[in-house]
Amino acid sequence: MFLFCEAGSKIIKPVKYERELFKLSDGGTIGIDWAIDHEGGLPKKHSQRPIICMMSGLSGGNDNLYLVSLIKEAMTLGYKCVVINYRGTSGVKLTSQKIYWMNRWQDIKEPIDYISQKYCNGDEYLKRSFYGYGASLGGGLLTNYLIYEGKNSVLDGAITYGQPFNLEDNVSFFRKNCLKFFDFGMGLIYSLVL
Repeated sequence: MFLFCEAGSKIIKPVKYERELFKLSDGGTIGIDWAIDHEGGLPKKHSQRPIICMMSGLSGGNDNLYLVSLIKEAMTLGYKCVVINYRGTSGVKLTSQKIYWMNRWQDIKEPIDYISQKYCNGDEYLKRSFYGYGASLGGGLLTNYLIYEGKNSVLDGAITYGQPFNLEDNVSFFRKNCLKFFDFGMGLIYSLVL
């Protein structure tokens, strides 16, 4: 599989991942995908490379062009990259009756805390910096996480991009201006997941 951008003028090879399945406190499952680089997938115990944890938009997975291109750039700058895949996305099975949505910021809190405890501050690993990046819906989740966690956040820094601030107006806009594709697409996605 290859991803094309700029009308096919540039080909971006996909990123390969090593997956950890993480069980949420309510029985749901999150996929934690570590980008495979020159050190492999999971972070190495002897390394102090900073970790950047990424959350995608509405599709909720690890294969978005904007995440893949960001991961490639971040790896060249020395970051260890990880993607949190939401419930039911990127091959993660639904193990609870809940699906992901913007008000479920706890779905990223638990894996963020886990990554911090195990790979950034754990007894077996060297201390390292830990950052968050969220785009669109992922940006909303990350913002809510930062608001509710405040000074208790384990992240050393975070960036959000393109997040919808007013969901009611955004949904109304898509329904009126996208030939009802929004409803069809969302219905199709959820029918495949469930």
